[in-house]
Amino acid sequence: MHSLQKQLIRINVCNNNSLKLLHQGTRDNDDINVLKCNNSGILILDQIITNDNFYENDEHYDKINKNPQLIIDDKRRINQYKKIIKDKTILDFGCGQGDFLKLSLKYTRKSYGVELHKKNRKDLNETGIKVHKSINEFKSRKFDIVFLNHVFEHLTNPIEVIKSIKDFMHKDSLLIIEVPHANDFLIKKMDNLNFKNFTFWSEHIVLHTKQSMRKIFESCNYFSYKFEFFQRYPISNHIHWMNEGKPGGQNIYSFLNDKSLTKSYDDFLIKNEWTDTLIGYFKIS
Repeated sequence: MHSLQKQLIRINVCNNNSLKLLHQGTRDNDDINVLKCNNSGILILDQIITNDNFYENDEHYDKINKNPQLIIDDKRRINQYKKIIKDKTILDFGCGQGDFLKLSLKYTRKSYGVELHKKNRKDLNETGIKVHKSINEFKSRKFDIVFLNHVFEHLTNPIEVIKSIKDFMHKDSLLIIEVPHANDFLIKKMDNLNFKNFTFWSEHIVLHTKQSMRKIFESCNYFSYKFEFFQRYPISNHIHWMNEGKPGGQNIYSFLNDKSLTKSYDDFLIKNEWTDTLIGYFKIS
């Protein structure tokens, strides 16, 4: 049992008897298995092979950051948050190549980042956006909004991280965390083997649920402002997974990307809490 499992057991997200084998292997490591908690619904790896040094120096991370979906997501997030970030000081924790930060400059008072990857950090600082390796390097600065966009699931020490973030928030600050959802329709309802073989990854240590997120943050003296269920990939993507067992359906079946059809399907997933993405909004108690 690794340290993160022990931490989650300590705060009653799961217990020694609630974790059962769900899936053998991840897309990049056959020796890592995926466990499911029958209490909270989280999906957690039985081994952790990543650490801060891995993310700081890993050369293949540059290739991951060239994924076109990342800029699509960052543009979407700007549209989601442009009203609440207006004239605010924000921090993007785990900012990657910084597209969200660059887009945010049109609206914010100040935009900052935290990023482990050495090259990404260097490149962003050269553009004039202040990015540090650790949040503690910001010292006494307070942020109005802190974002963790698809970062929380990578953390080996998430409880320690969100406790440290509290020191950089004031009483009205907002922490917004977007994560892949353990109750993704293709996992929870369709039990799609090809999708599980593809989506489970050694870098995604935990896939969360609303229940697990609430318990973790309440244990660190945050309160849940609200949760949103969000679907990143459209019905065309799901049909391709179910028909061909492969990603990319949003491009191959692009004729299905009708706005009304997509919205109706997304609304169905949101209503049942089967979306691929979960967004939590938290404030400090």
